[in-house]
Amino acid sequence: MAEYRFERVDETRYNDLRLIMKASFGVDHGADYYRHKFATGYLGVKHLGYLAYDETNQPAAFYGVLPYLMEYKGTNYLAAQDDL
Repeated sequence: MAEYRFERVDETRYNDLRLIMKASFGVDHGADYYRHKFATGYLGVKHLGYLAYDETNQPAAFYGVLPYLMEYKGTNYLAAQDDL
């Protein structure tokens, strides 16, 4: 059975995220695309995602969400979506 190590996404892991998206969906946005997507510090949270690495230290999977502000009846709420 394969063993995986999980690491939270941060600025040093954008290239690994790029590799997963390229292998999964055939698109290569480049690491700067993810740098921009995860620039959510102005909301008070950022890097709400994790990468899984296999035994050879290759990125194998990703799960994460992106925070955004939602307004309902004049009140702002912090919400998240899983669209990257």
